[in-house]
Amino acid sequence: MVPVINIKGINPGQMRLNGQVLGDIFLGKIVKWNDAAICAANPKWVGTGKNSKTCALPNANIIVNGRSDSSGTTYIFTDYLHAAAPTIFTASASKSSLVSGSNGFVGGSGNQGVATNLENTNNSIGYVEYSYVLLNRTLDSAFVVNKSGVAVDVNPVSIAAAAATKPTISSIDFSIVNPLGKTAYPISGYSWVMLRKVQDNAASSLAQAELTVKLVDWLAHNAPGTGVTLGQDVAASQGYVALPTQAQTVTRNTLKTVTYNGAVVLK
Repeated sequence: MVPVINIKGINPGQMRLNGQVLGDIFLGKIVKWNDAAICAANPKWVGTGKNSKTCALPNANIIVNGRSDSSGTTYIFTDYLHAAAPTIFTASASKSSLVSGSNGFVGGSGNQGVATNLENTNNSIGYVEYSYVLLNRTLDSAFVVNKSGVAVDVNPVSIAAAAATKPTISSIDFSIVNPLGKTAYPISGYSWVMLRKVQDNAASSLAQAELTVKLVDWLAHNAPGTGVTLGQDVAASQGYVALPTQAQTVTRNTLKTVTYNGAVVLK
């Protein structure tokens, strides 16, 4: 997930944010862009010499944007906020909207709704999937300071570095936010497919169940060096980092437990 900002005069890569600052922004505690905590995280915007205490960031209200709907995007973002700043953002990860009538945040439906609001609103901040930043050059992402204290840009290399810190995942242990690693992007996470383990009431026949499971298997794999295009190869062109090899193995082993009328679907 990527913190996206729209501040007139701030170009891509010129803003640094950390978990503490993001936590306070999304709790409504930091409300101005020239707040001392934001300026401290961005020393390049603080003057020198006679103006050494003057922060050049605008004295403008922060327009906070979030998902109006329940979402995995919000789950990963709040998982990060709690992991990076547990004493500030005390709530655990949740897919529930951060937007409420009392906090004045702006809600958008889906990543596209949030992205559109951010594009059209000066002095705004929000969060969207990386693919929306990669494929929409009008969205400016902020660098995020990771657990190793390094301000990291979001890109396939930094996301892959985060995934590499936790090679073994499962359906109950999958969080890769806020990992140690100088090159790791701290707000990384997996996208999931929900599939019935027993296909008896989901598919009309074994053949249909096989097609469904094989589609998911295709989506979850790549085959580098073979000339064969699989789902993870397509995903890479859409702003999603290819699953690590071990995650692909976990996926296939999980799919091999899916049955139809007692028969294993994926041989």
